[in-house]
Amino acid sequence: MRALRHRNVSLYFAGHSVSTLGTWIQQVALAWLINRLTDSAALLGKTSCLALLPQLFIGPVAGAWIDRHDKLRLLLVTQRLMAAQAAIRRPE
Repeated sequence: MRALRHRNVSLYFAGHSVSTLGTWIQQVALAWLINRLTDSAALLGKTSCLALLPQLFIGPVAGAWIDRHDKLRLLLVTQRLMAAQAAIRRPE
């Protein structure tokens, strides 16, 4: 808890907490929607697997790539892209 006394650590922790919460809400909403529309546990499992599968393959490559670039800039870009993706609504 001593680390939270530092302003940068506190800001990072707060921002990361909000980002993680938003991701969890999206995952739960997607699972709820699939379950509500299809009532199929198999489809729910397949969708959850497919949503997380890219991390398994892209993660190691992205980690090596990120180590060679400015981490702060990449963090800001990815967080903005995630926020934009979450804010986009499909037309009805």
